[in-house]
Amino acid sequence: MTLKNTMCPEFDAAIKIGMKAIKDKRSIEEKNPAKIIYSIDLDEFMKTKGYHQQNRWDYLVEISNSLKDGVHAIEIHPTGGGQPQLIIEKKRAAIQQLNSNAKWAGVNIISWHWILTKNSSYNPMDKSYLKVQAEGIKIEGKTFKII
Repeated sequence: MTLKNTMCPEFDAAIKIGMKAIKDKRSIEEKNPAKIIYSIDLDEFMKTKGYHQQNRWDYLVEISNSLKDGVHAIEIHPTGGGQPQLIIEKKRAAIQQLNSNAKWAGVNIISWHWILTKNSSYNPMDKSYLKVQAEGIKIEGKTFKII
């Protein structure tokens, strides 16, 4: 299922055309702006659904191109002590939150991406970051590139 037309008017209303839902647009490098069809600020939407104190994932974007067709989850977050485990917990929470409502549960996320914030760095061989990758989360560096 795509982001739009989930049969949940509130969810559909939170979905924006293109990258309009994304606050930090510098974190996404887009060669062709038409490739991001929709975006949703999942963090803000889940707050409106009562998930104030829980971990929340930042964004979902729907991309249309031959290599990355589908819905992708994007988290823009710093590195540092404990952050890799937090990223894993945020992914697990997002899956649980989306599955909590049958109307949202049909959104098929094909990939999960952690975009590092400015001044963040990491050692790709560090066990905590290897664990993030083992959980199916790709560490993108400072930008998520859509070609």
